[in-house]
Amino acid sequence: MNYEKLFTPMKIGKMEVKNRLSFSPMGTNSAFTNGRKDEQEIDYFIRRAKGGVGMIVNGCQMLNEAIAQGSMEGYLDSYSVLPALTSMVDGVHCRASPAGR
Repeated sequence: MNYEKLFTPMKIGKMEVKNRLSFSPMGTNSAFTNGRKDEQEIDYFIRRAKGGVGMIVNGCQMLNEAIAQGSMEGYLDSYSVLPALTSMVDGVHCRASPAGR
């Protein structure tokens, strides 16, 4: 089998992806109980970008704690989540992988 096409760039709208390998969204259950991402979860996504994945689609993000009902996924309930999300996206982008843009 010939897999060369997997390693060629492609465009999705205006976004260029360096190859056709995509990391599908999934829950990691590794956020803090307050819904904020921890360094371990941030590093988890950065390691996938370092490994050469062309695109990463971030997994579960609950809107708030009431919806999450005790799950260990991140929340999007306030601006206080932005530093951790920014750290994750910047870490992934500097390795040339779009992260759910």
